[in-house]
Amino acid sequence: YLDGMPEEKARIMEFLSRFGPPADRLEAAEDKLRLIADWCAAYPLEMWPKPNMNKVRALLGDTLLTQLSAYNMRHVCEGIAKIAAQAGGNDAVEESKTAQHPPA
Repeated sequence: YLDGMPEEKARIMEFLSRFGPPADRLEAAEDKLRLIADWCAAYPLEMWPKPNMNKVRALLGDTLLTQLSAYNMRHVCEGIAKIAAQAGGNDAVEESKTAQHPPA
């Protein structure tokens, strides 16, 4: 189909070469998903039970509790973004940083 369009064929082939064979990409993505699952399993409720949030709120106050929760969630999201970027290329990490911390 593309034999009569050498420029288009070259452009498509160059695009595909940046990502590698689909089977390799799928295997890399599956490896990263296993890594994320392993990371999530590192904090089982049996070892790290859910805290009494009323006590936590009483000790920290709403503002500090919100800041702590946001900080922890951001840490988790950044970790997952880094793992995902390893499977999909470094652009995903930079896009994630820009989305989280837009320039002033």
